[in-house]
Amino acid sequence: MLLATKNLKVKRDAACGKLTCRYIGPFKIKAIADRSATLDLPSALRITPHVSVDFLRRYVPRQAFRGTDDRRNPPGPIIDEEGKERYEIEKLLARRVRSGQVQYLVRWEGYPPEEDTWEPAEGDGSVPVWLQREFDARHPLDAAEGDYDV
Repeated sequence: MLLATKNLKVKRDAACGKLTCRYIGPFKIKAIADRSATLDLPSALRITPHVSVDFLRRYVPRQAFRGTDDRRNPPGPIIDEEGKERYEIEKLLARRVRSGQVQYLVRWEGYPPEEDTWEPAEGDGSVPVWLQREFDARHPLDAAEGDYDV
């Protein structure tokens, strides 16, 4: 269980008083009776281990928030034969023209949508030509739209 710091004398830094933790712990419960609990607290805290259950909160480890598809830890880059880092492309999402240069919106393999990036069609070769042609065949440009396909 986590213990609320609301009524505790916690050393607060003047510069970041708002950012002080609202709960400390987790602590194990030794006993519980009516509306109070006895916690297994370290002696360094120097507070009574008997607290009201109103000041306790259930502790949930961070792994419980993550599903089986852990996209918070995306895969690292692949090192090619030349020792350069490269990332796998899952799919191309859109096409646009900026400053006369065609760019593709890339969804990277193993990364969430927030990590999508606009990559140039020509240049460093991050978007393979065959993938560009495949996208262009599926999404032809309309003369009325101009060079934008977003």
